Amino acid sequence: MSAPGIELGAGITVGPGISIGANRSLFTLSSANFTSYNYGDLQNVTNSSFTVPGPNHQFSYCNYNANLGSGNSGDQTYYTNLLATWTGAGLTTSESVNHPYAFNVTWGAGGTPSSTVVFATLSNNGPTAGSLIFGPVYTGNNDWQTPGTSITALYGAIGDYNLPVSFTLISPPIEDIGVWC
Repeated sequence: MSAPGIELGAGITVGPGISIGANRSLFTLSSANFTSYNYGDLQNVTNSSFTVPGPNHQFSYCNYNANLGSGNSGDQTYYTNLLATWTGAGLTTSESVNHPYAFNVTWGAGGTPSSTVVFATLSNNGPTAGSLIFGPVYTGNNDWQTPGTSITALYGAIGDYNLPVSFTLISPPIEDIGVWC
């Protein structure tokens, strides 16, 4: 939209909760949203940070699982809203965690790098329990950009990652295949 002297473009925030354009965060995960977690072959893992060692660390092992919902002693409102946001964006949830989608993310202060691409899956184990499973992916080659690529063919992005993490869905959506370890 434009008017004499005023132009609004993608990603402009007008006020609290109001955004214009497609370049906005879909959701943010903070350590306040969950209490329990699991992880693959990561290091220095806490409720608010983790390290992906490297190099050449198989991506399907570089995952962090935030266990969500009141059934996992987490924030039920957050989990309910995340389920609605996820499906509202046209993304699939499943118990078998077969639907990893690519997101651009911004990580919390103090880690490096400050932004990456991640693949994330929302595992829906019922109305009160699920897991957000995600991991930063190495983008030094373009394999991750091909929909249908097995996540077992990818590598994790080396770094120290801090929450909160804000997820922006890459558009058009990139859905790969494969089950996290």
